[in-house]
Amino acid sequence: MLPRNFVVSYVSEYDSFLGNLITQILRFKPEIIDSKEKNISLSELVSLGSVEAARDKIFSKEVESILRSSHADQFSWMEKAFSIPLTKDLDSWPLFIELTERRNLFVHCDGVISEQYLKVCQNNNASVGDQANIGEKLKVDKKYLRQSFEVLYEIGLKLSQVLWRKLSPADIEKAESSLSHFTYELLIEENYKLAKNLLDFACCTLKKWGSEGDRLIYVINRALAYKFSGSNDTCQSILDAEDWSACGDNYKLCVAVLREDYEGAKDIMLRIGSSGCVSEVDYAEWPCFKDFRSAPEFVSGFTEVFGYPPKSIEQIDSDDISDEQEEDEYPLSETVGDKASEAKLKPVVSTDA
Repeated sequence: MLPRNFVVSYVSEYDSFLGNLITQILRFKPEIIDSKEKNISLSELVSLGSVEAARDKIFSKEVESILRSSHADQFSWMEKAFSIPLTKDLDSWPLFIELTERRNLFVHCDGVISEQYLKVCQNNNASVGDQANIGEKLKVDKKYLRQSFEVLYEIGLKLSQVLWRKLSPADIEKAESSLSHFTYELLIEENYKLAKNLLDFACCTLKKWGSEGDRLIYVINRALAYKFSGSNDTCQSILDAEDWSACGDNYKLCVAVLREDYEGAKDIMLRIGSSGCVSEVDYAEWPCFKDFRSAPEFVSGFTEVFGYPPKSIEQIDSDDISDEQEEDEYPLSETVGDKASEAKLKPVVSTDA
């Protein structure tokens, strides 16, 4: 029962997300709703107390109506309301439809395959397998559960990005920040399959970016997602398609590392120095340096730049906590003189030592 319940929960969370997304869009673009079809009585308006409350009630009814429709019809409504194609070239669409229809079977008929399930899947080119027959009961294995998570993650993020950029072009920097955050976290978690999907979207589907720097970050992250998932040839092709000569050293360093030019990468590290565009934390955390961190060129270059061997991100965090605890020994209520006298009792360790 547990895997089935996870599938139901996944789709329920997606539905909740979609409801919130549409609500925010309606608040931003209330003209999307056809006022001729939305009425509210005078008595209701009086009881609600304000035009804003009446507006929210209308929005709530609209969202409720949308969510009661099928997931395919929800996309049709959004495509019509926002005048934008949402399922074109969306390879995961058949998987999404099959998932949502399977969820309906789990909720309403104990997972038993119905004629409607087969018909909807067929109409959306969703594969159900040769063994799927009316009356049989569907199950969920680990592979399907992970696929379900990835499909909903992809659909939700792409949908929000497309609508955000379409309806509020001035917010493109915030949209970029959001997309960069999620793709970066996927790389940290080494979920390269989903990262590749979303970074392909960021580089190849989107037509506008906040800046050229934002676009190049997507390009580098896309290349490393392919490299670390075993497609080094694709990684190199992605890098070769760009001119990196005029870019900053932070970009050049990543490109050198992804090309496994570790000597060249070390030279760039030395050029950047200890207070340049790549920090100690960056060296410890950036997914791009995953293999480079164990190379002798990295160890020697880092040691030469910072004066001590490289640390893991956990060690850096631990050091930061220790520094904060040490600072807490001198509360802000103390006078400068009190701090100075107590500081004499604490040993000072020089960088030479």
